[in-house]
Amino acid sequence: MPYKNSKLKVLLTKKILIKNSKGEPRYFLGISEDLTQLYRSQEELLKSETRFSKIFHSSPVPIFIISNRKKTFIDANIKCTEFFGINRDRAIGNSIDEFSEFKNSELLTNIIDAIENDKSYVNRQITINLEGAERHILLSCEQLPLPDDIWSVFITLDVTDRINAERKMEAALAKQQDLNKLRTQFISMVSHEFRTPLTTIMLAADMLGKYYDKIHPEERQKQIERIKETIQKMTNLMENLLVIGRMDSGNFLFNPRECNLEQLCLNLIKNAEFNSGFSHRINFNLNGNCKNVILDDQLISLVINNLLSNAIKYSPNSKVIDFTVNCNDQMIELIVTDYGIGIPEEEQHLLTQSFYRASNVGQISGYGLGMSIVSRAVEAHCGQIEVRSKPGSGSTFIVKLPQDCGNKSN
Repeated sequence: MPYKNSKLKVLLTKKILIKNSKGEPRYFLGISEDLTQLYRSQEELLKSETRFSKIFHSSPVPIFIISNRKKTFIDANIKCTEFFGINRDRAIGNSIDEFSEFKNSELLTNIIDAIENDKSYVNRQITINLEGAERHILLSCEQLPLPDDIWSVFITLDVTDRINAERKMEAALAKQQDLNKLRTQFISMVSHEFRTPLTTIMLAADMLGKYYDKIHPEERQKQIERIKETIQKMTNLMENLLVIGRMDSGNFLFNPRECNLEQLCLNLIKNAEFNSGFSHRINFNLNGNCKNVILDDQLISLVINNLLSNAIKYSPNSKVIDFTVNCNDQMIELIVTDYGIGIPEEEQHLLTQSFYRASNVGQISGYGLGMSIVSRAVEAHCGQIEVRSKPGSGSTFIVKLPQDCGNKSN
């Protein structure tokens, strides 16, 4: 009914029939109770519940509510059921222990911490496994006190993409730092390695130009050989740098084809012995049929050439190198053993890094590129490298190359 402010009132009215002593109706007694405020409160409560339900279920992040006393689900929004893969109707009223998605996980540990200690917290970063995939989430909890219970309201935010992006950025930054370090090492190395031989060439050429007629023929030939040797070292350095560059840029094509590995090894052994001035003898052992194998002969030539030249270079006091090749239908194995200075165990995993040289090489010349080239060539063949070495006891390099790598690449 309307009242002075032209608003409606909600009244609860009771009518009581009043009778006289003879039992005859005399009049009605009307009693009215103003329920307007109660009605409005209920109306506001209904609106509030509706708003909460819409916000709760339309939230873009998973939210679920658990009773601290009963340890059961009170509710879970749509995003929660989608993210965790649980059924809302089955979850409500049931214990969290009944759901495998929460068992034995960092998530369950943090849920129990909240409901057993009535604890609130914000943005705990945890890792969970959902359907075999690792997910990273931020878990927050707020305590909601009630007359006979306390509810824990959990809000989760999936930050997997952000974490993965951060890791990629960190990896990219680390790679960039490595590249900057390599660039610095490269500039320093090239400056030194080119300046020194160029100085040698200039001095030898200058001496020959000024005193050619006065120099003994043997001394003239010695200076000419120095120039040739120095140019050869510079050429080898440039070739190695070009190979590394092509491999890193993806311009070095993997081209496996049938080749005679036995003959290839014999030719490379002759070259290695010749380039060393026949200071070392290479013992060659061949097992199996290696005349018709599927390999990229250019890449394998780089592998064998660098392994043999390193074995010779780092064995100044030993004149023998053992080279074994084993071939079968599944695998090709190259084994190069020297009896030289060896490699410290803690440094062996660093050998394939460009420009890296072991700490015990002393005055032995080198650029730290050979094993980097070997590693890339072996990787192209789907192969593996094993190193066995002790300082002072020599080194053995074992290269294993599967013969079906060409099929895998295709």
